[in-house]
Amino acid sequence: MVMKRAVLWIIFLVVLPGFASTQTLGFTAPPKLDSNYVRSTWDSWSARVFTTLKTNRFSIRSKETNTYMRYAPSKKLAIGVGIAYKFILLDVGFGLPVSGPKTQHFDVQLAFRLRNYLVDVGYWRYKGFEAHDNHGGSYEFREDVRSQTFGFNYYHDFNSNKVPLRDQMNGTLVQTRSAGTFGIGGYWFWNQLKADRSLIPENLEEYFSEEARVDFSSQFSIGVLAGYAYSLVLPRNFFLLGAVLPGIGINVGNIQAGETYNPPILPNAKINLRAAIGYVSQSKIYVIVSGDVDSIISNWGNTNRYSYLVGKLKLVVGYRFTSEIGFLEKTAKRLQQVQFH
Repeated sequence: MVMKRAVLWIIFLVVLPGFASTQTLGFTAPPKLDSNYVRSTWDSWSARVFTTLKTNRFSIRSKETNTYMRYAPSKKLAIGVGIAYKFILLDVGFGLPVSGPKTQHFDVQLAFRLRNYLVDVGYWRYKGFEAHDNHGGSYEFREDVRSQTFGFNYYHDFNSNKVPLRDQMNGTLVQTRSAGTFGIGGYWFWNQLKADRSLIPENLEEYFSEEARVDFSSQFSIGVLAGYAYSLVLPRNFFLLGAVLPGIGINVGNIQAGETYNPPILPNAKINLRAAIGYVSQSKIYVIVSGDVDSIISNWGNTNRYSYLVGKLKLVVGYRFTSEIGFLEKTAKRLQQVQFH
């Protein structure tokens, strides 16, 4: 364990250089944008309605038999309203009722930009999953299965003044000319699973080794990522945006399958995909469909592979106003005084 902690601390210091600097980061004046590529809507505010579909699933796969057992929450659609002003973006959603067994969940996600750094922080807690395999098996809803995930991504955008990735996906600026950008960053994720019995049902035990019959696991992943994003401006104020951010790191933790064991430190793979298509007028209206998927694949040091995925699909319709709202202006000014060291 001493060696594992030493390795984690070394990687932690490597993948977080932006936050190890003595430079002060904070909410400053309007972002520096290249007016030849982007038109800022910093001084206008918008009201928004949206609908979103989220997922948080995981799977255990045998590399010997190519059999997998996948757990996914029951589908839940949410609708909501929000406001956007300067660097403030607040969306509040409400889940729609579903028939049949439903997953209980709580998740919160925070995304913001500090100069040319994109930062994403999220926490997902789910209880109750639908079970599926690739042999066509039918399974009851597993109310006993619980999953928790806490994640952190940061991404240093080399060309954020021409392709502000987060802002364009949110509709808070207008891209006027196509451009692309490279970037590098880092991530760390913690994932925990709990169940009252094995996640591998009895009818599939012959396809998996004993180490896969897990009823508890706690794993910590940390690594680096790099990628490319491109914004394509189409006629009549339409656009396409895509970003591919692959990463590589290590995974440590402990797993309980009959008895508790610690998998060796082995490389894991990560992929973050972001995409959007939308219409953003030069003046008032914007309509955007966006998707964001984060997936980590880990080797448990035997014949089994574990992966989990968090993602969301979102439709936003917004309308910009040019008049000021007093409390938004006061809030923005106060937040501009917040400093991050």
